Formats: sequence, structure tokens, C-alpha cells
Amino acid sequence: LKILGALFKDDSSEKKLDAITEKVDKVLQGQQEMLKKLNEYNNRLTAIATQMQKQATIDIINERNKTYYNPLKVRNRSYFDDAFELYTTKKNELSQEDKKKLGDYAEKWVGSNNKYINLTWQYMEYLTTVQHSTYGTGIDKIYDGIIYDEYPWEHLGTEDRKCYRGNDLLMITKCLFMICLYSTYCNLDDIDKNALYKNYNAYRPQLKKFCEF
Repeated sequence: LKILGALFKDDSSEKKLDAITEKVDKVLQGQQEMLKKLNEYNNRLTAIATQMQKQATIDIINERNKTYYNPLKVRNRSYFDDAFELYTTKKNELSQEDKKKLGDYAEKWVGSNNKYINLTWQYMEYLTTVQHSTYGTGIDKIYDGIIYDEYPWEHLGTEDRKCYRGNDLLMITKCLFMICLYSTYCNLDDIDKNALYKNYNAYRPQLKKFCEF
């Protein structure tokens, strides 16, 4: 989180981008297997909520998927994989053409009127502010509530709780990587760069708390 914050504030050093990509690269090793597992947990989460016939929970999970998770998933599938591969493959010898291509990937990912940057901020906001009449505020509380209701012993659901959170965090990490590329390679003026940093910094405390499980 500190690395991302510093990168938004000062994009003059690609070493900072290298630092975050090294961390992301570790997370994405064996990505297909991990994503398959996370998707299974995502489907399982919806299935559990449906089986338990808790309409408030079903509505929240459906809103999370339809409004935030699925659109960002499609957007990242279109641009993230290629951009991440290009950067990590050539990060020690990026040509001007490579940098331009990274900027192009980022600009296309962002969309018109910063649509997907704003959706990322909104997703981060949603994760920590969505309210459930029984489980409380924050989607992590909803995940925990579902697990509490499903398992006879709380410790049996620890892995599920981690994976539900991991599903959200992996998506956000990919989005933040694309926003980093946008800040670094798209020739933004200082006002636009500062706006990115201010928005990220505003959500950073909540995201950090979400990561602490």
C-alpha cells in the first residue's frame, strides 16, 4: 500500500513500479489455478447465500458481482494480462515504444471519463461501507456472517474467509496496477496525478484495515 501511494505521488521513478510488480508477480504465479479457486469460492459464496434463502445477503452479493466485480473482471481480462506481461518481461529494458504501448493499454483500460478508475474507487468504498441488517457494515462482516451461519465451528471457515477477501483484493490490486501505469505512462499533468493520489490515499486506511484479516 505504501509503494502504491508513493507511486501515485511521484511517478518519476520506475523503480517504484518495479517494486509493486514484483509483489503482484508473486501473487499471480500460478494465476490460472488461483483464479479458478477464487472463482469457485465466489460461486460458492453465492450458492451458500441462495441456499440459506437470506434475501438481503443475496442482494448484496449480486450487487457486488454485477456492479463492481464482473465489469472490472472483464476490463482486466481485456488489458491487464497483456500489460502486466509486457511490463514484467521488459521492465529492465523498456523502450520508448514499450512505454507508449503500456500507456495505450492503461488509457484503454481507463475508458471514457475515467470510468474504470472511478469504478475502482467505488468498489473500494463499497467493500467497507455496504450495510447488512444482521451482519453489520462492510462486506468482510457479511462474509464472516455467512461463514458463522454455515459452519458449526468458526475455525472451520477460516480458509473461506481468507479466500472471499482475497477475491476482492486480487481484483483491486490488478486495477491499481493499471491506474499506476496510467499515472506513469500517460503524460498526465500534475493536477490529474494529484487527483489520483488523493483518491487512493482517501481509501487507503479502509483498504489497509480490510487487508488485516
